[in-house]
Amino acid sequence: MTNRLPQSPLLGLTIAPDSQHIEPGEQAVFLLSIENKSREAQTQSLEIAGLSQDWYRVDFDARRRVFPGEQRSATLLVSVPRSEASAIHQFTVTVRAAGAESSVAGTLEVRGAVVAPAPPPPPEQPAEAPVPPPAVSLSPQEVSWQGQGEEVLRVNVRNNGEKETSYKLSIQGLQRGWFTAPSGLSVPRGQVRTAEVRIHPSARASQRDYAFKVIVTAEEGGARSEVESRLRVGAPAESPRAAGGGMAPISVQPEPAPTPRAQAAPVLPPEVTLGPRTTFHFGTGDVAAQAIITVQNRSRLIEGYTIAIEGIAEEWYDLPMTQVRLEPGASAQVPLRLTPRAGGTAVPSGEYRFRVRVAPHSFPDSFAEVGGVISIAGVAAFDARLTPVQTAGRKEKFKLTLLNTGGVPLSLLIEGSDPEGMCTFRYPPPPNLEPGEQAVVPIWVGARRNGFAGQPKALDVQFRVAPAGSTSTAARTFNARFVHEPFLSSRMLSLSALFAVLAMVIGMIFVLGTSKVSHAFTVISCGFDDDYREFSGGPVLVREKCGGAPIPCQKGFCAAIGETVVPTTPTARPSTPSPTAVATPTTGPPACVSAPDIGLAVGRNVTLREDARIRADAGVNQQIVGRGNNRPGVVVSGPKCVDNLVWWEVDSGLRGWTAERDENGVQLILPR
Repeated sequence: MTNRLPQSPLLGLTIAPDSQHIEPGEQAVFLLSIENKSREAQTQSLEIAGLSQDWYRVDFDARRRVFPGEQRSATLLVSVPRSEASAIHQFTVTVRAAGAESSVAGTLEVRGAVVAPAPPPPPEQPAEAPVPPPAVSLSPQEVSWQGQGEEVLRVNVRNNGEKETSYKLSIQGLQRGWFTAPSGLSVPRGQVRTAEVRIHPSARASQRDYAFKVIVTAEEGGARSEVESRLRVGAPAESPRAAGGGMAPISVQPEPAPTPRAQAAPVLPPEVTLGPRTTFHFGTGDVAAQAIITVQNRSRLIEGYTIAIEGIAEEWYDLPMTQVRLEPGASAQVPLRLTPRAGGTAVPSGEYRFRVRVAPHSFPDSFAEVGGVISIAGVAAFDARLTPVQTAGRKEKFKLTLLNTGGVPLSLLIEGSDPEGMCTFRYPPPPNLEPGEQAVVPIWVGARRNGFAGQPKALDVQFRVAPAGSTSTAARTFNARFVHEPFLSSRMLSLSALFAVLAMVIGMIFVLGTSKVSHAFTVISCGFDDDYREFSGGPVLVREKCGGAPIPCQKGFCAAIGETVVPTTPTARPSTPSPTAVATPTTGPPACVSAPDIGLAVGRNVTLREDARIRADAGVNQQIVGRGNNRPGVVVSGPKCVDNLVWWEVDSGLRGWTAERDENGVQLILPR
């Protein structure tokens, strides 16, 4: 009868091997290969039917998304309890993804002992005496090796027990490839047997003494004895020469003739295979792949084997079993999990070859190997760092550190910008970076503004780094601040102007003389004085030649300085200036009348200049409540004549009084 299991064309599933047989208490490993044959990404689930849930464990990530054409693997590890009887277990593995379903069948045969009725208990026998430790001696006591050939060390084992005993022979202190020794020795009671250990160190062994131990352990009871020895590795021996150039006499002691013995045939190498494939691909998102090492004993004796992985770092794989012991013709499967660091800085993309070596314990040179390949796809990745994040000056430098953290050569592009468009950027093109390579790119930032004098200005800048030809998602952006400081700040400019004025005054003193300088000071003071000057005495009102308001002074003083004298009542000094004494100045503030060409009136729409001051009431000494800032408004009252200026009340969102013109005749209220 054919067991038809569903197989979807969109989802591939295989199991290797599909049948195994084990003893109770042992483990069986099945490798599952799953392939997405559809054109869309899948989220897959796995189900095991036919096995007890406490028997198996599955290494499978159901949350991972599998892309079209991608193949993944999972490990099914089955552990059979020791108490389980012989039976054949048929089970099914099913994988599902987006409505697609595929299944495969597997078989696990458990070969347990046949349960028979318990025989009647035998009559009580006296307890046997424990097996005593054997007596062990070496011949020779020390071994000397001269760089070639091999040396023979004889191990004599005496059975001190009352029955024939099997012993295990082991050596500690020497590398495994330096000696060949039998794994066991059977000795009748009261007799002595000799085992030969052949010592053949590596040709690259250091020339020194190596201390080691020979350990003999009884298989029954575990009684053991050990004896220490020493291996002396020296240079190839040379015959000493006599002083006259001839050969020195050598005393040769007769040695007993060696006992002839048959040369033991070397152990057949095991058969080793690697499945389900020998090439393992790793791309973006792949972290592990599962493989199975199958070892078969081709010899006629029970043999132990050592399994080793060569060619890749230990961090790249997980091998839970490094020692197996097999009956003649038997085989074992050992799981191998490959976990290379795909795409990292220490692992560039490419192919990495490795070997699985399996060597028998009794004859390590009779090993077998199978090769494999780890193929890592190139992954482009980088890291970047900007220093400093803020700097100040006329033209400053930022440093952008770039590091290729991927597995392929990388070409990067740099772009600098600022929201106001006031900055200039200058930097060399970044070099191409090999995997793990780092470079520092300097970026000079300046400003498109007056660089000689003015206030500092803070400018926010942004740097963008992206691989050439990549999308914006692969880019990295850094924000920084550049404070542009002109050559002369406002404070420095004010101090410079002050020093210039002082220097000019001192120069005038030396060039013009005292009288002219005094006259120059009078002219300068008149130019800056628009208010009344207070002098004591005198009933006469005069006007300064340089302009300004009328001032009281004595007749004699005014005549002395050549001013025009306007006679007044000699007996009293007027408390306020006489209107008849006020003359229209040739220069100075405008008259206290509204300009007829402007046509300002209540209800007129106007615009307040940016530098217009809005006061709580009319008058230059009233509180300032705001500035015009070119805001539109409407005249609500006025005019008023205060402080020789025409004032209007304007509502521009901020209601207050503003002069129609300032002291210099500049129009502050503009009609619309």
